[in-house]
Amino acid sequence: MSEHPPEHPNRPREYHGARTLLAGCAVVAIIALILWLAFLRGGGGSAQTGVVPLPPDLQAAGLAVAPRIGALAPDFELETLEGERFRLSDLRGRPLLINFWASWCTPCRREVPALIRAQRAHAEAGLLVIGVNIEEPRSAAQTFADQFGVNFPVPMDSDGSVYRAYGTEGMVGPPRSFFIDPDGIITRIYAGQAPDEQIARDAAAHAAASTR
Repeated sequence: MSEHPPEHPNRPREYHGARTLLAGCAVVAIIALILWLAFLRGGGGSAQTGVVPLPPDLQAAGLAVAPRIGALAPDFELETLEGERFRLSDLRGRPLLINFWASWCTPCRREVPALIRAQRAHAEAGLLVIGVNIEEPRSAAQTFADQFGVNFPVPMDSDGSVYRAYGTEGMVGPPRSFFIDPDGIITRIYAGQAPDEQIARDAAAHAAASTR
């Protein structure tokens, strides 16, 4: 009879399993560290979308950030219909017209030709129309943009958070529009569809005032 202790074949298997688990955890940790360092270096851009804090150097003393005339426009970052990053505060120094819309909105469809004309007429003066699409799939927004020949950026507000941040009491819509001067201050608001002649008149005055 052998005096050797009985073999336990499960012991080596348990040991190797633990070693494999530890090695897997180490690999995951290394990958997570690499991704985190890349994020800190800004390699992947900002992961936050929707309403974002206005940079401190763009906050004028004594002015609130709010969706009302005389206040600083809330800052936001979204992805455009073309897949590009869009941040409102990057456009500080330009006169802007933000229009919130959706393809199912009949007043939006009636209003967009006047916005396209305003962009075309005052682009040289620096005016930029921004058509923020509200809670729609890209296919619907793309069809709308193609149908009307939209000539301005279309940031995609997929969860509607930016639209809600630009809401005020008694405001219905869409459409909903805000004129913003080069200092980032809201100067005029449309709640609902504005007449074509009003858009043309206000866009011209807004662009002209910004070039003085």
